[in-house]
Amino acid sequence: MNGQSANFWIENLPLLTDVIVAIAAIITACVAVYGVTSWKRELKQQTKHKTAANLKAEARKLQRALKLFRDPRLFSNEFPPDYQRDGPITKKNEGKVLAFIYENRLRRLSSAFESFEQTAIEAEAILGRQLEETFNELFMLQVSAETCYQRLAPDFSAFFDYRDKFDQSAREFLQGSHDGSDLRSKAFQKQFQDLESFLDKLL
Repeated sequence: MNGQSANFWIENLPLLTDVIVAIAAIITACVAVYGVTSWKRELKQQTKHKTAANLKAEARKLQRALKLFRDPRLFSNEFPPDYQRDGPITKKNEGKVLAFIYENRLRRLSSAFESFEQTAIEAEAILGRQLEETFNELFMLQVSAETCYQRLAPDFSAFFDYRDKFDQSAREFLQGSHDGSDLRSKAFQKQFQDLESFLDKLL
């Protein structure tokens, strides 16, 4: 009996070897598939994390640029280099100063929007279109800022005329309160806070 058993194993050894090799190959393939799947999942999560972090950083830059654009205070480093502060103050020369200041503020704001838009396009491709509405609302701010600026560009002295040359809504957009307590500033702040709250969940 023992001889027959030994002969059985000897005769079927090649078959058993093939079975063992096949099982090992299956196990190896399963481990490889699991490893690749885990790696893809981790890479996807890392990509989402990086994208969310980049978008959050760009959103903060944009928020600072918008806050500066609407700041009612005029800072000394914003004045034209040839500005004569000792000269007579008139609507005309002060209008030229405002034109210079707001043109530079708008340039910085537009640059911040451009950088944010590039990151937002990448974010939509990776995070999905969940933020599309928020992005559209923020991009409308750029349109509003440029529209308000263009309305004043021909004659910034109109900014000082509170009666009929410049409507109140445009003035309120261009100038918020320095502490952000006005309603429009609060609305802008909420848009950015909602965006950050969403991104924080991915970080």
